[in-house]
Formats: sequence, structure tokens, C-alpha cells
Amino acid sequence: MTDEITKAYRELSALIDDGMLRMGKTIWTNGEPDVDKWQPIETAPKDGTRILLYGYECETQWNVCYWVTEEEQGYTGWHGWDWPEYEVPSHWMPLPEPPK
Repeated sequence: MTDEITKAYRELSALIDDGMLRMGKTIWTNGEPDVDKWQPIETAPKDGTRILLYGYECETQWNVCYWVTEEEQGYTGWHGWDWPEYEVPSHWMPLPEPPK
């Protein structure tokens, strides 16, 4: 059973990574964040809105996250798939509109 779970996790991770890469390519220029769209992290919404975070020195450089509180998640900070709670992002931007 453990091998099946591990395989399913890896397949799901690959799909998520592929989607994140495709989304990231639309907002990065020459391997760097497009500064016209990225905003300082101090201006990010902390109301549960999902946004794209970026942190140059972070283990996971960018990810879709939202702000959580101690009561909701057991810590206060940014929460998202594969975004460690100790990471401190430097920039954020709204998510693009979904395809139609």
C-alpha cells in the first residue's frame, strides 16, 4: 500500500509542478520575476485570498499561497502546497484569470 501512495503522490506532484511551471512562464521574463507585476510582500492581502508568492532565497522560490492564522492552521503566516511555514517571501502578485 505504501508504494501505491508514494506513486500517487509523485504523479500528483508532477502534475502540480507542471501547472506551476506553465503559470510561472507567463509572469517571468528571462528567468527573473516581471517587476511590473510583482509587488512588495508588505502589500499582500492577508484575508485568505490565494496569491502567488516569490522569494529569491526561499527553498521553494514561488508558489500559490494564502495567509493563515494560529487558530486556523496552528501558526500565523503563508500557507500553500510545498511552501514551508518558515519561508519569508519577498514579493507577491494576484493569480492570473483562469482560461476560458
